[in-house]
Formats: sequence, C-alpha cells, structure tokens
Amino acid sequence: MAAFSLRRFTKPETLRLISRDHLLALLSPYRDYFASRGLTVPGHGENAPLDCDRLVAIFLSPDMAMPMDLVESLYLINELATPKGMDAILREARSEGVYLRLPWKPTAMDVAVSAFLAERNILERIHHQHAMLKRRTFMYFHTLEKPRPLDVSKVQEALRPLEKELDDYFFAHNRGRHCRIYLFEHDGESWLTVRHGDVFRREVNVEDDKSVTFVFRPECFNTAVYDGADGELRVYAGSDEERDMYRRVIGEHLFGSQFTFWGANKYSCEPLRVQGPSSLAVTDVAGIEWARLTEVKCEQQRKQRKIQFSRSSSDLFEGTTCWREWFPEDAQIVRASFKVKFRHASTPQSVSLCPPNIATYSHDGDCALTERWLRARGFIRTGAAI
Repeated sequence: MAAFSLRRFTKPETLRLISRDHLLALLSPYRDYFASRGLTVPGHGENAPLDCDRLVAIFLSPDMAMPMDLVESLYLINELATPKGMDAILREARSEGVYLRLPWKPTAMDVAVSAFLAERNILERIHHQHAMLKRRTFMYFHTLEKPRPLDVSKVQEALRPLEKELDDYFFAHNRGRHCRIYLFEHDGESWLTVRHGDVFRREVNVEDDKSVTFVFRPECFNTAVYDGADGELRVYAGSDEERDMYRRVIGEHLFGSQFTFWGANKYSCEPLRVQGPSSLAVTDVAGIEWARLTEVKCEQQRKQRKIQFSRSSSDLFEGTTCWREWFPEDAQIVRASFKVKFRHASTPQSVSLCPPNIATYSHDGDCALTERWLRARGFIRTGAAI
C-alpha cells in the first residue's frame, strides 16, 4: 500500500469539493464496509442525504478492515487533485478519447474523481509521470557511440524482456517480482519509471488495545532518463549497484549492448579552486540573478586513510579573500553545494555536485537553465554530453 494519510479527506470542505454524484459513485463499491462503520451510502437515484460528518469520522479513524483498494483510490485522487494534475488529466483524457462526466464548474478534485471513475489507468499513468519528475538526485552516464534518439516502437517491443530481467534482479535481491515499466516523453527526453517492490518492512499496529505485528513490502520507483540529442543517460535508484544495473540492462535491451553507456566523467568542481568567486558569475546566463557557494567538501589521502574536511555558510565567498587556502593542492573537491536564484522564482534552487557524475536539484523546473550555467562556468566538463 502507498504511504498515505487520509488527513485531507477528514475535512468537510474537502468533501464539498466533490460533487454529490461523483462522491456517491466513488463510495458505493464499499457500501458494505461503510455500513459496518455506521454509515449508509445512498444508492444511485436515492435522495437520502449522505452523513458527511460520519464519513469524516471514519476517515479520521481507519481500521484494518478498510479496503486497500479504497485507500489506493483516495491516494491517487489526492495526489492529482491539483491545478497541474487537472491539466494533465484533461490532456490525457483528450489524447485517449476518454469522456469525463464533469459537473458544472468542476473543481480539480471533481476532475480527478471523474477520471478515476471513467478510466483508472489514466490516473495511474499520470501519477507515475509525476513520481518521475519529482526525482532530484541522478547519476549520469554518456554513450561511447554517436548519440541517437530512441525508436519508440522498438522500445515498446523491448519493455517486456526488460521487465523480465529487472524482475529476476529484484527477486534475487529480496525485492519480489511484479516490476512494471512506464515510458513517456518529456522536454525531448525519454523517461522510464520502474515500479517495483522494496525490502520487507515490519510494523507494529495498535488495534483494540493490542499490539499486532504485520509485515509488508512497500512500493518504490526508480527513474531512467535518456537524452537522445546528447547521448546521455541519467539514473535515479536506491544504490550504486542498482544504478549500474540500469546502465547495463538499458544499454543491452534498448541499444543492443550493455556497454553502450560507459563514460561517467561529467562534473568537476575545479573551477572553485582556480577561479574562486569568479566561478559563480551569472551575467552571461539570462534568467539567473545570482549564484552562491554554500558548502564545499574536500578529501585528502593521509598515509593509510582518507580524511575529509568541509566548510558551509549561506555565502562562503562573501567577505573573504583567503579562499585559496580552502583547497590544498593534494586535496580533491568531492562535493560542492550552491544556491541559484532565478528571476521568475521566489526562492533559490539548491544544487549539489559530487564529481564525477552525480547531481542533486531541490526542484526540477529549471534544471536545464542550471546546467547551462554549470557548463558556462566549467563545472560540466568540455565534451560531456554537449
């Protein structure tokens, strides 16, 4: 079951965002469960009122008998009942030719419920896309061949064999089977999200003054993104081993060789050592107001061990001229963090680089602009996925 709180549905004002007909259609498959909790859900065409206060009380105190499908339904609807989610639902429904029965002046919640009732797969597909776009930390790999776009028809043919190999990998690593892959295009890139089980978890639930232990396998998502123009693959996964596995199997199944993506030397923090404050200049990158260094971590080899030392501040270069002392010649810069302020944004974006090929962004909206600045300042190496 997805990690989810029914908190949003415990407010009467939230329930009022759903038209009566849609709310009854959503609840009616679980009429027996609600009856066991003291709530009568009116049938189709009945004018009897729905006791929203009682419904709120049930959502405030869910029990072990609450149907998992009901919880999953509310989870999907809750995730996509936003203006952005509504736009995505309407766009997908038009594309798929799915008719949505919407009330007069529908809310975002109405649109989400209507889409769920009409074609649940629409919400699941969009939710997977949103899950991918929330990923912030990626490891980058470059193709050793001439960059080429993906052939979508061939990719669709390769997805089932790819799922089978991933299933075998996850099963062997105590994560179960039932892996699913979803593919969509976003900003000229091919995005693949992989839904699979995680390691078992054990929780203790208090029910009727008794402690009950239950074991479950959580759901989790990995993401792989291919940029055909640059020949670059970036991967979000739970471990270095998983990231390397994705590099290998995606190369094998989608490009014909497990060695397709091998280069991995994208980022460098050396501009900080060489240029200091000048490495944060932004005047030549339209759309960025300022950039500040907030953390730097270095590593030195001392006899039989490595030592790390770091500095952090809201603006490390502000008011100092001794920055060269921060970077001993025999020290490697292993991490640098920045704040980057965009002209149209109210808050700055946090960016962290861990050479040679890991980057973390606090939000995804301006990653392309951030990378343009990183390339202009030399933090992205010349020849790295140009």
